[in-house]
Amino acid sequence: MLAVGQVVYYSERGQIYEGVITKVGKKYFYVEGFRNPILIDTMREKSQYSGSSRVYFSAQEILDEKEMEDLYRKIAGIFRGWSNNFTLEQLRDIDKIIEKKEV
Repeated sequence: MLAVGQVVYYSERGQIYEGVITKVGKKYFYVEGFRNPILIDTMREKSQYSGSSRVYFSAQEILDEKEMEDLYRKIAGIFRGWSNNFTLEQLRDIDKIIEKKEV
């Protein structure tokens, strides 16, 4: 639930910042320091640009998202440049992990 005075977090150039909600409406809320309103359903700044800022309820959410992106890039890079460096057993183990995710 959003409330005036609530602290939210955002990231710019690798730094995490705090912002305070100044106004909450039906569709948007406003955070000090942001030029544009934030869409409640997406937590993203309403902007004509695709690179609009996103706000979070905790700094940890930002750190977790960054770690996910880093791990995805690392894993995708391994398979993008795949050469037969995996044993059959390793590939079966990877497949089990993937299948578990899809359930």
